[in-house]
Amino acid sequence: MKKLLLLILIAAALVCGLSGCSGKQEAPVADIADIIKKVEAVIGFDTYYMTKANEELVFKYIEINKSSLTDYVIKLSIGVTQNEYGVLIAEKGHEKEVENAVLAYLKFRKEAWDSTYLQEEGFKIENAKCERQGRYVFYAIGCENFDEVVAIFKELRKG
Repeated sequence: MKKLLLLILIAAALVCGLSGCSGKQEAPVADIADIIKKVEAVIGFDTYYMTKANEELVFKYIEINKSSLTDYVIKLSIGVTQNEYGVLIAEKGHEKEVENAVLAYLKFRKEAWDSTYLQEEGFKIENAKCERQGRYVFYAIGCENFDEVVAIFKELRKG
């Protein structure tokens, strides 16, 4: 009986080892449409008149390799307001690469900003923020309650 119990325990350990039953597994990646709904509910600026950025902006100006992402949405304001945000889901193993590309983009935006043009919008560029939570990279320009948005990604990461 002891040998049978030992064999069952060994078999269970092997099954867990082969199926990834380690202590903590990564939460599944949420659907980006669901993420956008949650983000837009708390972002703190009107997103109704925003438009999705085309691939040229994403892969040229932000300089992200397309194969580094599983999905993304970047929205820009129409008109003179500088409000902008992006939700990018990095391929596993490319999280830091995507975050660094977004940080470089935000640095470029700050350096290229002409403070004589729309001075009242300049503080948004200066206060742009980026956060990475697991495979999620989020950035915002013009978001006054960034911590509320980051909380969404922390929760998503927990699964």
